[in-house]
Amino acid sequence: MSRVKLINFRDLGGLETPYGPIKPGKIFRTSVFAPKTAADRRFIRDMQLDEVVDFRTVAESTEKPDRLPEGVAHVNASIFRESDANGIAPTAAAIRSFFRMSEEELDVVRSFVRNSYVEMPFSDGYAELWRLMDEGKTFAFHCTAGKDRTGIGAMIIELALGRTFDQCRRQYLLSNDYRAAETERICRLVRLVSRKEYILRFCRDMITVHDYLFDTAQNEILARYTSVDDYLCKAQGITPERRKRWIALYTENRPE
Repeated sequence: MSRVKLINFRDLGGLETPYGPIKPGKIFRTSVFAPKTAADRRFIRDMQLDEVVDFRTVAESTEKPDRLPEGVAHVNASIFRESDANGIAPTAAAIRSFFRMSEEELDVVRSFVRNSYVEMPFSDGYAELWRLMDEGKTFAFHCTAGKDRTGIGAMIIELALGRTFDQCRRQYLLSNDYRAAETERICRLVRLVSRKEYILRFCRDMITVHDYLFDTAQNEILARYTSVDDYLCKAQGITPERRKRWIALYTENRPE
């Protein structure tokens, strides 16, 4: 892990499920694929990916495209509707606009972000992951920071493989550890642009993950559906048959 410079990069392999651990080297989550060195490029090549699913908006992915080895397929599967992404998707223009906002206006942005957790678990953008899992592919998925849209995608995969919300929450919150150095780097840059404390607080809030955001997603799922199984089947089309196949393909032990 120490040799890769991809921010918030993780292999889901090794996470425990009722059927044995998830197989290593099959499902990866990360932030943008932006290798900085030859070693990084070799690392990505050696992952032997079939496909990368990019949850960013078109504006985000155009602004900072992935750099992938030849032969690795790339698909855009925006989790936010383009029309709803203003103020949420972290484009350069959106980030610049935050520095011009009042504290009250930034509170509105916070509300937008929280509301995004109400809707993300029901996005049809995640269906690209289910297609790859049906085929047993080796794949990675990401957004810009690898923590919100990616965090919810990872949660759904984990739930489908039998993990609990509490286990998913722990993985979700690990983004704060994996992104710690990047968070401090960004906060130092923010300090150079603005001395307003509320701007810095907002920045730190937006580039970290929080229990209350995970709670928002979990509570909305359980408010709309009678169980996790019901949610997976009706909201995401993850039927018991699909789950059985995924467990066989992506965990160390086949179910009896």
